[in-house]
Order: sequence, then C-alpha cells, then structure tokens
Amino acid sequence: MTRDINRALAQVERAMARALDESSAKPPKKETARTKPPTIRAWRAPASNHFQYPEPKAQSVFREKTSMTKLSVTARAIKVTIPLDSAAIGMLPAPDQQRVELIVGCDGQRYSASISTKSLRKAKSTISANGAEKVFVMLQGRLKGGEIIECGLVAQVKIVKATQGE
Repeated sequence: MTRDINRALAQVERAMARALDESSAKPPKKETARTKPPTIRAWRAPASNHFQYPEPKAQSVFREKTSMTKLSVTARAIKVTIPLDSAAIGMLPAPDQQRVELIVGCDGQRYSASISTKSLRKAKSTISANGAEKVFVMLQGRLKGGEIIECGLVAQVKIVKATQGE
C-alpha cells in the first residue's frame, strides 16, 4: 500500500515539475495600459466562446427531475377552512328557512355550501355587537367537487394581545 502511495506522489511531483517548466519557458505577456483599474462592480468576464465549455452542474438542479419517484395515497376527505369577509357576512339577509345555500367565489372558482340559518344569525349578531373589523368569520367543512359539505359558519371575536409593559 505504501508503494502505491509513493508511486502516486512521484507521478504528481513529475506532473507539477513539467507544468512549472512549461510555464517558465513561455515569454511573459506584455501588459497593456488600462484607463481605469478594475473594480469588483465593473469586472466583466473575458470575451470567449462560452459554448465550448460544458454546462455547470448547478444549473441542472432547476430543471425538471425525470428520475423523481411519484407516490400516491387516497384521502378520506379534504377539509377546508375558508376565511370570509366579515363585513360581507354582516350585510347578508337572514332568511326564514332552516338552511341557506352560500356561494363562495375564489380565483374564478365557485363553491356552494349549505349552512344553517342559526349559524348565520349568530355570526351576524357577533359582527353587529363587536364591529366587522374586530370579528373573524370562517367557513369550515369538507370539499367534494365544487361543493363544501358538512360545513358550518363560525364568527370569532379577535382578541388583542396585551403588551408586557402594562
């Protein structure tokens, strides 16, 4: 094993000595007068044909990975929590029916939800008692196609955290 290491060292030393001999045999380049000394901000790469060099490996990270393994699982349900505009909920009329169909629009998609009138009345009373800017209104349920099933409307009063100096 030491013999292999010694042979490798000797080969490296020969290659380095050959490179030094070749560099010392070349005449020094003539320096051209520059108008401005180079700065970090003004440095430009020398003009060359960049197509002759292979593409760096770092750029291939951003390409689509063809050898990526795709896994799939089946879910029982997709649960959604949708924050709603409390001022818009406060302006909705309260019908006399037991359930109301609420249409929610987002990014060009429309989702329908059947909510109880009681939860709508509770949300409206919370908004009117505390003000629209102090109430958070959300719709929670399960997503099934373009419909939100088994959902409920909830209105919660936002609590302002007290500072430690008080």
